[in-house]
Amino acid sequence: MVEMTDGVIDLKTCGLTINNTANYALLDNITGRTIRTAFGFIGNRADFTPAGGIFEFYGSSNATISQSNGCTLHDVSIYKSAKGSINDTLKEDDKSMLSEAVFDERSGEVISKVASANMVSLGSDFRLHSLIFGGGTLNVK
Repeated sequence: MVEMTDGVIDLKTCGLTINNTANYALLDNITGRTIRTAFGFIGNRADFTPAGGIFEFYGSSNATISQSNGCTLHDVSIYKSAKGSINDTLKEDDKSMLSEAVFDERSGEVISKVASANMVSLGSDFRLHSLIFGGGTLNVK
């Protein structure tokens, strides 16, 4: 049983996955407050349908949120923005997230390097009550 009416659950080092495991029952009564993660959310259980609460995605790392099999979220907040230079926020292994340089078509000069960090991608059709978008990029396929 997962019950939440107040407080904050902050998943700083991982995302949240709700697997569809037929052998186990899942009862949830989420009616308020915030579940936060610096990463993503995958929900594929028909019996995970919070009646309230905010699922917040924050930080500079990319994240994917997806839901299937009837799983829904109530309110979603996205605050995916890095402070300072993008290179300061990425670990050495993550710098491959930087895309190729953008060139001016006439002069051939480099205009900028576009970073793809700070992005939330929808990995499925998505159903929710409300969306608050406070920064970053929302990639809707």
